[in-house]
Amino acid sequence: MSSVNPLTKEILLKLVYFGPGLGGKTTTLQYIHRTARPEHRGKMVSLATPVDRTLYFDFLPVRLPRVGGYTLRLQLFTVPGQVHYNATRKLVLTGADGVVFVADSQRSRLDANMESLENLFDNLHERDIDTDAFAFTFQYNKRDIADILPVAELDARLNPKGRARTETCAITGEGIYRGLEAITKEVLRELKRRDAHAKAKHEIAFHKDDQSIAKSVRALRENAPSPVVLAPLAAPPHAAGLSYAALWPAADRDRAAAIESAIEEGRNADATRAVWQELTCILDSAGHGLTDQSPSSVIALLGLDGRGYLDISRLARTAEAGAEVPRERVLRAYLFLLEALRRTGA
Repeated sequence: MSSVNPLTKEILLKLVYFGPGLGGKTTTLQYIHRTARPEHRGKMVSLATPVDRTLYFDFLPVRLPRVGGYTLRLQLFTVPGQVHYNATRKLVLTGADGVVFVADSQRSRLDANMESLENLFDNLHERDIDTDAFAFTFQYNKRDIADILPVAELDARLNPKGRARTETCAITGEGIYRGLEAITKEVLRELKRRDAHAKAKHEIAFHKDDQSIAKSVRALRENAPSPVVLAPLAAPPHAAGLSYAALWPAADRDRAAAIESAIEEGRNADATRAVWQELTCILDSAGHGLTDQSPSSVIALLGLDGRGYLDISRLARTAEAGAEVPRERVLRAYLFLLEALRRTGA
């Protein structure tokens, strides 16, 4: 539950990012950690499996710049995406002031979204939480890839009550801070309503002005780089050279061209993030319906080299940390992606 200290003028809020596996929860927190001002963010803690899927939770403390006389301290958590870790989900949800449901926009992931959303509501109802009054927003992630559901259809299936929602791409950062702003506003509205009902003595003055919250969130990343977008290329500059785009399904070749263009232009970190996103999507689709859907199990079933997957996982973390990514490792990662694509027949 939220904690308001009228003496120190601080408000502590716990926000949980909930959703299906590989939907972008951890990547969302990684982007905020990477781009927030160092003086306003703490250390990000992740407890994950050896193959880099969240096993327990991610935790990131963030302090918003002071507004209206109050300092907002946000505790950002994720939950494991796999349903069989529901006990952990319940534990992380304990004391949450608000939830951001990170939905995977891919058409093939609609069932996983609905299953995860149902599980969220079951867990909240178990704690006698009124979900109609609870602070809750949606983050429609992966809006940059092919074969995604229209926002109107996602709203109809997941968000019929018209709660606040944001279109995002966690890898590039597009919309991530708008989503953080949306859930912060919702939580403070609910906090204000509860305090009014309880006739609380303190006054959260800045809540009267949503613009002050928006300004505070923007200040958190004022010096952060603009989101990196790998735009589809109708005619990639390397078209005259060697290209593997023809090996991809026709609808996905623009993304292949974008990856190859990033490699050719020396944007190795961008290419790495794109390769990692494509690979996780492929493995997730290949594992659909399996009892054990972990990437390591899917890789073994496909006969892929597990060491190659782990190398790409480490490389993706290197890119997220802003460190230099060697070109030859990016090329090996792209070749591994192509082999995964071939074996799954995607």
